[in-house]
This record gives sequence, C-alpha cells and structure tokens, in this order.
Amino acid sequence: MIIERQEWTAETAANLKGLCGDDEAYWRSEVERGNAQLYQVTGEETNVWLVIRFEKSIDETEIVVCFSAGHGMKSALDLLKKLALDRGIKKARFHATNPAVQRLYCRYGFDSIEVERVYKMNLEH
Repeated sequence: MIIERQEWTAETAANLKGLCGDDEAYWRSEVERGNAQLYQVTGEETNVWLVIRFEKSIDETEIVVCFSAGHGMKSALDLLKKLALDRGIKKARFHATNPAVQRLYCRYGFDSIEVERVYKMNLEH
C-alpha cells in the first residue's frame, strides 16, 4: 500500500466525490498554499483520496482529515493511523457531513467522540 502526496488538478473535485461542495476553490487554495495536503492511498482494492491538515497545539500535533473518499477506506485509515503514530501524532480528528461516517470510522478503531459541529450560512442574504 502506498500513500502519495498529490497536486490539486482539475480532476481532484471528482476524485473527492464532490465533498468540497461550494468550497472547492477554498480547499484548492488551502492545498496549493500548503495549509492542507492532498493524498492518495493506493493498493490492492484501495484507492482513497484524503485532504488532511496537521494542527499543532502547545503540546501536541493532531492529524485532521477534512475529506476522505474512495474505496478500501479501512486499509487506507490503518496506514494513515500507523504513519501518524510513527511520527508521534497521537490524536486524529475527522470532519464529516454524513452521520454514517461516524459509524464507519468507529469500525476502523477510532473513538466515537463528537467534538464539534460546524454550521455554514450565507451572510449576503
């Protein structure tokens, strides 16, 4: 299994299955400026795309998965977890708009602790 950092291309939004929604330009900018990273995990029966941030607090770094899409998610998350632990990162946070994602991540060994909800509104109306 291989995890490779990718450049944002015209096909990236399609690879992320439209999860960026109306915020595609924002996430493209975040990746291009280095504030977030785009990775592809490939292997036998695995092709997963991830948009990730590494957020630092005073005493630790947390890996934040902003988006994930594809098939073979369990293998990809197992690899991501191992790589994070190998680098001394002990916490992960996942953003999701679909409540089923929480159950999915729990099956892969991540705790089911909801720490935030994010609401979006248009201020122009």
